[in-house]
Amino acid sequence: MLLRLVLLVLLVTLVAGQQSTFQRQREAIRKTQRFGANRFGFNRRRPTTTTTTTTTTTTTAKSDDSGTLLEPPIPALCAKRPKHWKLGNHWYFYSADEPEFQEIDEKTQETVGKRYNWLEARNLCRHYCMDSISVETEPEWQMVKRNISERGIIYLWSSGRLCDFKGCDVREDLKPLNINGWFWSGSNVKMAPTNSTPPGWSEQPWSQTGHLKKPQPDNAEFTINQTNEPCLGLLNGIYNDGVSWHDIACYHRKPVFCEDNESLLQYARAVSQRDNLGLTIE
Repeated sequence: MLLRLVLLVLLVTLVAGQQSTFQRQREAIRKTQRFGANRFGFNRRRPTTTTTTTTTTTTTAKSDDSGTLLEPPIPALCAKRPKHWKLGNHWYFYSADEPEFQEIDEKTQETVGKRYNWLEARNLCRHYCMDSISVETEPEWQMVKRNISERGIIYLWSSGRLCDFKGCDVREDLKPLNINGWFWSGSNVKMAPTNSTPPGWSEQPWSQTGHLKKPQPDNAEFTINQTNEPCLGLLNGIYNDGVSWHDIACYHRKPVFCEDNESLLQYARAVSQRDNLGLTIE
């Protein structure tokens, strides 16, 4: 009888410990989902969607108010996530290099990479315990530029986002928003002011030109169809400016670079352990 009681106590303690670990990881992923609401007022509603062009001269954006949220990772996909190259401890992959994210162009019959709006791109990455790239250091920027140039990529999404939501306008540290209100939503890191070279960098990654022939960000599309440009895309020579950063309306459709997200990886590992999935998520 005493032995059974001891075994029961040990079992309860073990289960409680596993639940505690899972709860901590679940809270970590919740923080990544509600980051903007707490710190920047980030709105998780889905951007409007339509077909992209290689310039900002577009027609009026189509409305899409489905209210899609950031999606959690899928442990089985995290365990077999694509690993195209590595920098530090992070693996990266380019969506258009994966057959699953390719399609046949109806006009040319060529195999091309599928394109996604800004939030769809993030969710694609998040399913694999990754997120759209957050270019926080110059070595990472040089790596990204090299990959864009070598692959002949015209444009792709990053996780960069402007804090233009309710509550952002009263934050003194974010004023003016077009200079101090940009952040990496994938890593929850605030960007350096857009009107100067980031500290420690040798170059300014924001382009010095665009549709309005003004330094980026310029919110150019608002002058065309009253659509704001709060998402950060990486463009390759579209304005004869090399590989550089541009503010872009979030409904445009582009492929994406994904990079490991440690919070999502930890969450998927905890789910695998809790549900006895037996997955190896490295």
